Order: sequence, then C-alpha cells, then structure tokens
Amino acid sequence: MKKNWIENPTKKQTIVFGSIGIVGVIFSILSMTNFLTESPFNKKYFVFFILFILTAVNTTKIISNYLKQKKL
Repeated sequence: MKKNWIENPTKKQTIVFGSIGIVGVIFSILSMTNFLTESPFNKKYFVFFILFILTAVNTTKIISNYLKQKKL
C-alpha cells in the first residue's frame, strides 16, 4: 500500500507545509482583523479559530509523522 505525503513526509515537505501553515494563519489574522486596533479574540471570528485549530492539528500531525519516520 502506497502512503501519501502526510503519512510519509520528506524533510522539505515538512518545512514547506509548516511554514505555509504558520505564515497563512498570521496573514489571515492580520487581514481579518485590524490587528492594531481590534482584538482577534472576538466571537465573530469563531470560524477562523476553527480553521486555525485544524491547521495546527494537521501541521502537528505532519511534523510528528516526519519525526517518527526519521527514528526508523
């Protein structure tokens, strides 16, 4: 059975996806809120926080899969 890149990531894929995830979330926060004048911790940004949590879970899974693979 062939594994996909999330289950068997290379170092380059791990770095690229992690960077894109972090930068994407930061830019999303800055574009959705006027970060200097408005708090991003508002109820109207609830959907964004779900997206942020999903991104963090996926990024953590990819990094942990890479570290498990590296130990083998």
